[in-house]
Amino acid sequence: MHDPFSQCAPSSSPFEQVARDNLIKVAKALGATLGPGPVAQMTIGQEIFTIQVGGIIRRDGSFSCYRVPFQMPWPEYLANVMLLLHDDPALFDLWRTKPGYFYASTRYA
Repeated sequence: MHDPFSQCAPSSSPFEQVARDNLIKVAKALGATLGPGPVAQMTIGQEIFTIQVGGIIRRDGSFSCYRVPFQMPWPEYLANVMLLLHDDPALFDLWRTKPGYFYASTRYA
């Protein structure tokens, strides 16, 4: 698989390199397309989402902010949100109604 980060600056730490490798694996497993830098596009059902660090854009142009309450490298951050959104696409609407709040799926609670 093509490494979308090959044109980016070298990682600043071994943790970031592992996070980049894991993001590539997550994207491949979910059928997502990674852009050059901190952006991914994935299809969930009939919806197409463009996921960036700090926000998601749905195909209809609506925008949602999200927050992961942990310090982590941006590739891990992006992979985390991709997995959450893939598991429960309704999270997009929760994140949209209260930007900046962290919501995880309640389907298993």
